[in-house]
Amino acid sequence: MANTLSKLLNKKVTVQSIPQYKWKEMLLSVGFTENTATNLSDMTQAVIDNKTIPERPNNTIRLLTTLEKYLEEQLKK
Repeated sequence: MANTLSKLLNKKVTVQSIPQYKWKEMLLSVGFTENTATNLSDMTQAVIDNKTIPERPNNTIRLLTTLEKYLEEQLKK
């Protein structure tokens, strides 16, 4: 993600890890509601802990675009 954004924005973008105990605080600081921040933090932890189950394990949906192409189109708007 950082490499793709660096390329598209023509400037250095670096990854900054956010410790788990600060996830909710960070989400609240950028405008998420208390409920949404809690739920997003919990969902993220569930993925990290491998507690999620694929919705369609035998029918993976593959998109026809790349992250780079998608972001490139969004930046044009």
